[in-house]
Amino acid sequence: MDGKLIIEIKSDDSILPKLMYELTQSNLQSTQIELIAFNVSTIAKAKKLMPEYSMLWLLSLDYNLPKWLVWKSTSRIIKKLKS
Repeated sequence: MDGKLIIEIKSDDSILPKLMYELTQSNLQSTQIELIAFNVSTIAKAKKLMPEYSMLWLLSLDYNLPKWLVWKSTSRIIKKLKS
């Protein structure tokens, strides 16, 4: 089967057990599934529950700010991911 399924998790982490069940029932390979979310806590819990899938934490950046101001917080982003 070709292609990739990208699922954006828009709810809290209460959906994760049902999502995991549905994904395991699909005929998709783990390499075909990618989960994305803006909520860092939800995506972190999803990664712990389903480590076989790719996960991406989405950030909302203000593109009207100068780039040096936006990217100055890179260390804060990394720190948040490690916590």
